[in-house]
Amino acid sequence: MARVFTINFTHEGQDRSAMIAVRPTPFLTEYNISLFDEDLAHDLHSTTIVFSHDHYRYQDCLGETDLMKAILAAVMEHLRQFRQVKTP
Repeated sequence: MARVFTINFTHEGQDRSAMIAVRPTPFLTEYNISLFDEDLAHDLHSTTIVFSHDHYRYQDCLGETDLMKAILAAVMEHLRQFRQVKTP
């Protein structure tokens, strides 16, 4: 079952937001990023984060920009909080 959530993060001193669509597969989970601020698109070299083998990484991307690090941290924090709520 796919789900969608919104993250908030800070980039270059400004509060920003993005929408994350989650797509689980038998081998990995994809987190597809949709930025609300189009002016940030040039700093986002990949719009997909993958989770496999207990590791999060951007798909088809060798390096991460500060924006990418901020988004990844916000996604991981959201997932950590989500797990705490779901777990009794």
